Amino acid sequence: MGRPITGYKLPSAQRSGLLLSVLSGALAASLVGVLLIKVLPGGSGSIDQTLPQTGPLGNLISTIVPLVWVALFSGLGAAFWLVSGGGNDPRRARWAVLGLVGLCMVYPVLASGVSQLSIAIVGNGVTIACALLTARLCWPVSRLASLFPSLVALWVGLATAGLVALMLGLPY
Repeated sequence: MGRPITGYKLPSAQRSGLLLSVLSGALAASLVGVLLIKVLPGGSGSIDQTLPQTGPLGNLISTIVPLVWVALFSGLGAAFWLVSGGGNDPRRARWAVLGLVGLCMVYPVLASGVSQLSIAIVGNGVTIACALLTARLCWPVSRLASLFPSLVALWVGLATAGLVALMLGLPY
């Protein structure tokens, strides 16, 4: 098994540890989705109401958002597993991945629960910066692990482009 980290045993180096990490990520994404639908006022926030008005790309993005986030959270779970078993002092990379998971859990509130698009864009910028920093911290431990936070940055960058288009009144 892995080394303890504040009372938590790190996932094992076996495939069962990878499966547990990926499923934990998918569970986190599902929990966020349920909270968005059941808890936040207006259902799943403003993103479902604004993106379909933007055009065909907006319709596509609105449709795939939940699936993409399940995949991204699962990827972050895999990244956590990869850096947990890696060398080169993986503690910073591990904590960075966990921090990014936490930030991504509140990301929907930043991106879609905020009525001011400019505030959402700033939140997106913070998320992108944190994802890229996490990727950088993962790189020496596991190059494959660094891919998953990079995908978060890429997806949030796409969302930022959509928000900018909304601010400018451009269809996309």
